[in-house]
Amino acid sequence: MNAPAGPGADRPAPRPAVDRSLFDDVDRAWLVAKPGQKWRQPAGKLAAWVADMDFAPAAVITDALHEVIDGGDLGYPHWPYPHGGTPLARAFVERMTRRYGWQPDIEACRELADVTQGVRLVVHLASRGGDGIVLHTPAYPPFHATWRDMGRRLIEVPAHRGPQGWSFDYDDLERRLASQPGLAKIWVLCHPHNPTGHVFGRDELARIVDIAERHDLIIISDEIHAELVYLPSRHLPVAAVSDQAARRTVTLTSASKSFNVAGLRWAMAHVGPAALRGAIDTLPEHLLGVPNLMAVTAVGAAWTRGDEWLAACLSYLESQRRHLRDLLVTHCAAIDYSMPEATYLAWLDCRGLGLADEPYDHFARHGVELGRGPDFGPAGHGFVRLNFATSASMLTDIVAALGRAVPMR
Repeated sequence: MNAPAGPGADRPAPRPAVDRSLFDDVDRAWLVAKPGQKWRQPAGKLAAWVADMDFAPAAVITDALHEVIDGGDLGYPHWPYPHGGTPLARAFVERMTRRYGWQPDIEACRELADVTQGVRLVVHLASRGGDGIVLHTPAYPPFHATWRDMGRRLIEVPAHRGPQGWSFDYDDLERRLASQPGLAKIWVLCHPHNPTGHVFGRDELARIVDIAERHDLIIISDEIHAELVYLPSRHLPVAAVSDQAARRTVTLTSASKSFNVAGLRWAMAHVGPAALRGAIDTLPEHLLGVPNLMAVTAVGAAWTRGDEWLAACLSYLESQRRHLRDLLVTHCAAIDYSMPEATYLAWLDCRGLGLADEPYDHFARHGVELGRGPDFGPAGHGFVRLNFATSASMLTDIVAALGRAVPMR
């Protein structure tokens, strides 16, 4: 567990007043009929793979979207803000200040379609073919696709499981970086970490920043899961660690995970390095697209009026990660599960099952769609990722199906 990060840590969520049934009484007919990727792509299977929640959006979001529709104006919005921005730059600054004690520079904010676009934009502008990208592994599959598709080299910081949870060997990383000066240009940090659910505490972040400072690495910090952290862990933005951290960090975030609106396609980039901001601003107008009216409306409602819903959702997810632990003990004790400190994603070690093939393939044949471990890199062999952001009854059915799929020992 991580100790509280001190001043600037995320404040404990208020006691939720939102009805728990919003999360626990998910209508199954509605769920399996949804046209989105999660349930449509693995037709006929129990879906626990892609990182969408099975819950309907907060009422404040749908009400705000209905207001736009009912207003009858879907034309060009009037947003007279710098850098082609929207009112969300101010909302972002206020939210970071309120939740984490970090006051971002509003002039450093740039809006994008999603976090992965931000990662690739920075890699494109701040490195060249053959340059190294530091990455904690296992890693979110689009991050692996980024270094491969863009001709960069992977410099792994492998995860190790111990009595206190997941950790990473920074001494070994330093030895490798010191042995080849200039080996790496960028450190892509998934903070909190997907898929392990590890939360990087203040001391660990300070170590990361120190390494980046001495080896002149730009840090890309994907903080999209920041609002889904379970006590006693706390989230601290990398850019809030120190002035040095702020100057070399690109913070990427969105409401897509915490408020389940990924399909609206909107993200915020806070670009700390001044030269990189300048490079982005020299790109041709509209090359990166422009913010979408409905996305801005939804995120604005979520960030200004959605905290009660978010607190209730996080409380439910907290119970779900424990429910998953109990279910695995009952149905499939040979699967090794370390409860995540953040996210609604469980990284399940299935190497003890004695399967002849990858556990993903085995479970898919038995009607459960999970995240494929090898998609997260070689460290994912023998693992699957399970999304527990669903109802308790659906999670029970998913784990029971896993248990039925495991051969008797």
